[in-house]
Amino acid sequence: MRCLPLLLIIAFVFFVAAEMAEGKIEFLTRCPKCSADNPKEADGSYKDLCTKCRYSLAVYPEDKGPDKVDTASFPAEMQESYKLFAARCSKCHTLARPINTRKSAAEWKTYVIKMVRKPGSGITLDVGLKVLQFLEYTQKQKK
Repeated sequence: MRCLPLLLIIAFVFFVAAEMAEGKIEFLTRCPKCSADNPKEADGSYKDLCTKCRYSLAVYPEDKGPDKVDTASFPAEMQESYKLFAARCSKCHTLARPINTRKSAAEWKTYVIKMVRKPGSGITLDVGLKVLQFLEYTQKQKK
């Protein structure tokens, strides 16, 4: 069971490498959150996280879509969950990324657990559950 996190990390690294090889991932040269520079590394690559504030400097295709959800027709509970989602998830990456990503309920659960465990994310287990409910709800609305 201890090997599972390592296997997930290895799979993620291979996924990102494949996406980069296909030119799907771009990297920002300046952090949009704190304006810190992201200079090229010696090998010509860029860091994927800001060294100052840890904001994601990787730009995925999903980041280029809409970054808001019209929740006017959503139940009140989902509207409140959206506010938590917007406040917490935008700390580290654009809201467009999760909004425009299609995942199964199991994939969202794995992703949100990863964010709960991420230091400085501000996502507690309680908040994570509400964010997960929101993501699953919006995914059903897209079908």
